[in-house]
Amino acid sequence: YEYREVPLRSEKYRISGHADGWVKGLGDDFLIEIKSIGTGTLRFEAPAILAQAENDLDKAWRNVKAPFRAHQLQGQVYLHLAHLMVENGELESAPKEIVFIYELKSNQDYKEFVVSYNPEYTQEIFDKALDVAWAVDNSRPPVCNIDPVAGCKRCEPFRGENA
Repeated sequence: YEYREVPLRSEKYRISGHADGWVKGLGDDFLIEIKSIGTGTLRFEAPAILAQAENDLDKAWRNVKAPFRAHQLQGQVYLHLAHLMVENGELESAPKEIVFIYELKSNQDYKEFVVSYNPEYTQEIFDKALDVAWAVDNSRPPVCNIDPVAGCKRCEPFRGENA
């Protein structure tokens, strides 16, 4: 066997990624993402769970009941990319679910979470990606996402350039 990630992309949106796997032949197809979870992950993705467990990793692990928001977002982007690839004729079909397998680094305990495809979850990301793609195609800076009218401090160097 050769391990290869699943490439997913959209030229229109200029977004791409690689899912850990695509499971076929076990009922409906689904994507898979495997995440190794440790104290650092919890500190970043779920600080409230870690704090509630008084920084005890095993206690915190027992309170992980769903995939973390960042992981759900990643999974929804992958699912949406697969569906866009079907629309473009690049794939015959697209999965309607992604399965997250969380593995606890300290003892290899694991949890599995199934998340259904919801295009509304990533709609804003894909809309903004189109705006950025348009700006690049037209050699213009994209609209500031903090203050679309006046821009922000980070936009200051680009104000007036092709605006």
